[in-house]
Amino acid sequence: APLSFEAKLRQADSKKCVDFPKYLVQSELHQMTMLLSRTQLELGNKIAAAIAPSGNASHPLFPEYRPLTRVTKDSAKCWWNYTYRCVNRLRGQGLWEDFYYAFKQRKIYILLYKRFAHTNDC
Repeated sequence: APLSFEAKLRQADSKKCVDFPKYLVQSELHQMTMLLSRTQLELGNKIAAAIAPSGNASHPLFPEYRPLTRVTKDSAKCWWNYTYRCVNRLRGQGLWEDFYYAFKQRKIYILLYKRFAHTNDC
């Protein structure tokens, strides 16, 4: 194909996103060739500089664990759980629930892989 790549889309559940993006699209191009004039290249560099994240912008640590609510009296427990999980993950220690979830996902993956690997329809 002239241009083929995989893109990952992450969409936040909350309607109002202040601390993180509502939509996050990531992709990786392994190889790309373009012919540009000097003015096109300069304009591309200006656009890239304008949309590049600033160095002092913070990103949430382990966003898959992060609560989608603001810190309030009612949501304090969720935020403490998030903190606990992040610290344990940084130390290399995980929770039993995380291990068990990964174990179940691995079992499902192996079954699907075996089914795919041994099919004759190719």
